[in-house]
Amino acid sequence: MIRVALIGLALAAALPAAGCMGTVATLREGRIAGAGLDVVEGEPAVPPALASDPRVVWSPHIGGHSPDAITAMVRKVRANLDAHFAGHPVLSPVPG
Repeated sequence: MIRVALIGLALAAALPAAGCMGTVATLREGRIAGAGLDVVEGEPAVPPALASDPRVVWSPHIGGHSPDAITAMVRKVRANLDAHFAGHPVLSPVPG
């Protein structure tokens, strides 16, 4: 299994129980052979059964570090700064 989103946003067919414990159960039951993860719900706390499972491969948070992704992030930051300093609403406000 290859995940491209937070574990809590799992594909319903692959992980019927949401979150980390759903992944643990799915591995234990043999419905998937392994998992490659870079983000887990509730970090930094990770269930020991998931952290120690040899069928889980962990990766640092590098999914958004491609040249295209970095260019897009820089453009978004610039567009938000331009909007803010021009007195307009930013394009991607942070709720809170």
